[in-house]
Amino acid sequence: MSFRAESRLAAGQIEYTVRRTASRGVCAVRLSLRIPESHVPRRVLVDGKAQDFAKGFVEFPLGDKEVRIVVDCDSREKL
Repeated sequence: MSFRAESRLAAGQIEYTVRRTASRGVCAVRLSLRIPESHVPRRVLVDGKAQDFAKGFVEFPLGDKEVRIVVDCDSREKL
């Protein structure tokens, strides 16, 4: 599996990309996302669909495709 994180906290966003490198069917993934303490997650999208993030992780099936996770955040200073 490959994993990439791109922080754009100045714009209030963190983007993760996950791709399965071996093609042995579909598996379920539970991914814990670490958000800097300076920010509060507002919305989490997995492939464009909103997902509950109350427990600090996302779950999704991962087959032979790339999954894009976008976390929209607010700075604690602005709250």
